[in-house]
Parts: sequence; C-alpha cells; structure tokens
Amino acid sequence: MRVVGMCKIGSLHFGRPIPKIETENVWRDLVGRPAIWHVVERLKKAKTLDEIVIFGEEVNQREYDLVEKLGLNLHLIGNLGNEDNLDKFSKFLEEIKADVIVEIPSQWALVDPETVDLMVEHFISNKLDILERDYGFLYGTTPTLVYSVNVFQKLKEIEKSNFKKGETLKAPWIFIARERPELFKIDVIFTDRVSQVPKLYFGSQDSKGMALVRKIYRKCYKPGEIISLNEILLFYEKDPNWFKFLPESQLEIEVTNDCNLKCIMCPRTSEMSREINYMDFELFKKIVDETDVLSIHFSGLGEPLLHPQIKEMFTYAKEKGLEVGLWTNGIELTEDLSKEILERGFLDYIIFGLDADTKETYTKVKGVDVFDKAIENITRFLRLKKEKVEEIEENKYGWLNIIKPIVGVQILKMKENDAEIEKFMNKWDYMNKIKKMINYRNRFQELSMIKNEGERSLSLQKLYKELYNTFYTKAELPVEHAIIGHFNNCCGQIEDRSVVNVTPLKRFVCKQLQSGVSVLWNGDVVLCRQDFDGKYPLGNLKEQSLDEILESQKLKVIWQAHKDKEYGKLPLCKDCKEWYYNIYA
Repeated sequence: MRVVGMCKIGSLHFGRPIPKIETENVWRDLVGRPAIWHVVERLKKAKTLDEIVIFGEEVNQREYDLVEKLGLNLHLIGNLGNEDNLDKFSKFLEEIKADVIVEIPSQWALVDPETVDLMVEHFISNKLDILERDYGFLYGTTPTLVYSVNVFQKLKEIEKSNFKKGETLKAPWIFIARERPELFKIDVIFTDRVSQVPKLYFGSQDSKGMALVRKIYRKCYKPGEIISLNEILLFYEKDPNWFKFLPESQLEIEVTNDCNLKCIMCPRTSEMSREINYMDFELFKKIVDETDVLSIHFSGLGEPLLHPQIKEMFTYAKEKGLEVGLWTNGIELTEDLSKEILERGFLDYIIFGLDADTKETYTKVKGVDVFDKAIENITRFLRLKKEKVEEIEENKYGWLNIIKPIVGVQILKMKENDAEIEKFMNKWDYMNKIKKMINYRNRFQELSMIKNEGERSLSLQKLYKELYNTFYTKAELPVEHAIIGHFNNCCGQIEDRSVVNVTPLKRFVCKQLQSGVSVLWNGDVVLCRQDFDGKYPLGNLKEQSLDEILESQKLKVIWQAHKDKEYGKLPLCKDCKEWYYNIYA
C-alpha cells in the first residue's frame, strides 16, 4: 500500500476559491525559506509516507522559480473547477501511483509528523474511506485529511445516479462527502485525540497565527532540524506571555489625519496638534512590501476615503495578498466607489461609524449635519452588495463562505446617544433578526453539547451555513454586524463621555500588545491609537524596517513593564482604561 503526502497550492480546489491570504502564506518567508519548504521538510520525518508531492492547478513564474530552486516535487494537474474534475484528479493519483493520500495544507509550517503517522496508522488499521482531523476546535493540531483512491470510484457512481443531466459536483467533493455521507455511502470518521500536542494556534490562516509561527521559527529553528512541538510546549509552560506578544500581527495605517467631520469624542477635534497631511503612496508601498503582517486596517485619526489615491492603495494591498479592512464615516462613499469596492474585491470588511439614530443626535455628536448623506451612502452600498449576493450562484449545499466585504455599522455608546442605542440596534441588527427566525441560539446550544467532537463540528458547520444562507436571502440589508462601540477617553487625554466604566478591576498584560501597531501618515510607528498625537514613536518607516522597529529596545522595555505589572513607568499606559480588549479585533 503506497501512501503519498500531498500539499495543494493554487487558487482553486475542486471549484472552491481559496482565499488569497492562504495562497500567499504558502510562500511567506520563515528564516530564509518559504513556509511550504518547511512543511515538506517536516513531512519527510513522517515514517508512514512513501512520497511527498505538491500539486496545484497553476503557479505563477515567481512561485515556479521557487519550486525549482528548492527542488520541490511539483505536479500541475490543470483546472479542477470544471465538470471533469473527478476524472482529472483520479488520473493524477494513478500517475503518482497512490493508494492512500494524506493532504496537508501547504502553509501549515509546524505540521506534526507524529500526528500524521498516527492518523495514517489509524486509517489503515480500521480500513476507512476518509479520515479527517478537524482543526476548528483543536488549536495546535495538524489539520489532516486521509483518504483512499477508492473513494473516487464511489463518488463517480453516486454522481451518475444522483445528479440530473448536465449537473456535476461543483462544490469540493470532500465537503459534500463528509456532509452527506448517507448519499455517498462513504465512512467519514473524525478523530480528535490521536496525539497530545500543545494547545496553541500554530496555523497561518490569520494574522496572529502567522505572527506566532514566525516568532517561534526565529527563536527555535536550527538548520537541518525540525522544531519539536514538545519543546514549544515546555517553553509555553515556562513563559506563556511570550506567545501573546505579537505586535507584528496586524497594522493599522493612517493614510491621512484629515477629516470631513468634527466628532466630539475624537481627540483630533480637541487635542491633536500634529500637522494634517496625507501619506505618500511610495511610503505606503514600502510599508506593504516590507511587512510580514497578513492584515492591514485603513483607519487612524482621519477619514481614509479622503486620500486621493485610496483606490490605488486598496489595489496594491490586495495584490500583495493582504486582508484589508476599512473604518469610515461613509460620507465620501460615492456610488461609483461603492461599485468598484464590490466588483474589484478591494475590501474584506468595512465598518461604518454612524454613532446615532437621528439627525439631531448625529449633528450633535459628529459636529456636521450630514446624517442624510451618511444614511444614503451606507444604504446604497448595502443594496449594491445585496445585488451582488443575488448574482452569486447558489448550489444545493448553500453558501460555503461569508460574502465579502463583511459589513459592520457602529454606534459608539456615550452620554449624548445612549437613549438611541436600542432603537439603533433594532434598525441595524439584521443578523439578530435572522437568528431569531431560524432559532439559531437554542439550536447552537443543543449542538454544542454533542460529545463527539467531529459530529459536533460537522453539525455546527451545517447550522452556520444555514444561518448565512438565510441571512443573505432574507435580510433586507446585508449588515453582518451591528456594533455597540466602547468609548475611549485616550488614557484620560480627552473628556470622558462614557456611560459606565466597564474596565476590569484586576489588570493584566495589555491585549493591544497582542494585536499590532499603528502607522501614522508620516511613517511614525506608535504602539497603539492611544498615542493619537505621535508623542511616543517607536521608530519611523521612512528610515527603518518594521522588523527593526518591532525588535527595538523601546518596545522590549514596554513589554517588560507590562509583564512586571509596572504600568506606571509608561506615560500612556499608567492611565489607560483600554488595555483589556483588542481594538483591532
């Protein structure tokens, strides 16, 4: 029996779009080599694998050159998003003479060889069709899929007998098989306890995961060896806070501190003294080119849409494979710009700061009477998104993903608008209305009580898909999140307008140090948005790289003070009330 370990790369797998952020992570540098090289090197330590191959539909020249340089075993098998995908893939498996296939994500740079061996042994000894390890609930484990080539013959037979003429398996076959095992007559087994590993998130699908992986490699990697997960676990037990300090995980970029409003709760209106200006596009490109973060947020102390090159900035960031978010008041969101954002996929999420439910309160809070324009622009954007959703082909298995950009509409809770909070939420919380429609909360609680982890995971995924399927077809406007924001008095630098103090009494290491840093329009890097006037810069990106700044002594002193609970040593931190939550979440 020949067992082949396979890592897939590329943009599609059986018709399923893979987020670009994942495909880019395959090639991200880890101590001088791309992540996929480390995956292969670790898999070579697995005793049960006879061969390790990389497969995909296509690669660009840069990726092909890397594959050639590193001597990786690459197989290109053509477009799998069409009707003959099963035939193509079956033929490919015949060519590499595989009896059992082990699929491992090619960006999972800390894949555990022992877990792979245990899963293969479990699969073979129990004569299974499919063995899947679901990583949704298992941080620190290796997401692994093991299956037999015989599965494909079963799939072909079922496809012929259960699909109408002209229909085919447009969704990923593995998702269909595991969600409808009674239709495909395939044994799908989930396992969640084949080995004990650290309960840490070693993936690279999101900003914090990749930042942690890079940090571990910088500390633990030795050429010619693979990093032991047991070694990491021992280190974690000694210093768990080390794993939480991830200022390189995300970037908040202030492309301008200019604004078209005069919000009473914004330090820009009352306290900011620095020059009002716009980030140079070349500086922006330098920041994006040099950063290893996976996610950037257009925000800061101004309105990002005022920047004359904002569309070029969106485009450049997306071309680099980054997740892109935008905070905006919506005043500059024209119909043409709305269409471009939706059609060209500029954004992964957008949050509208509305902060009121009536014109009177809006004018009082925002300082300018443009409530009607804000509502018009936001509503138009949502209706255009609704039209986009309706154009997406819905197959019988429902939507596989949330439709981007994810939209949030926020009201910042404070004395001036507290009386309108309930009315605001009743208007904008479309998701809550849909949850009530399908009895989501009660069903979620019932499913979460299922003891078998695999069965619970599968059931919750089905409920989750039903929620979004219903949401996108039934909700009047597609607002995924209606948000009640927390008022921030910027470490006592501005008037406190909060209704109630919700800061915990017992202080712990600041969560914002686990999130990312902010870049001001002039290239200054500040620890967090509390430093709105840029009084305590960590460095400047015109003169230094982000890595140099993040490794600077200034940042180490701040982190050590937090670990030692000596917050009074730091001018901003001593009076901060925002340390307990992640402002970049």
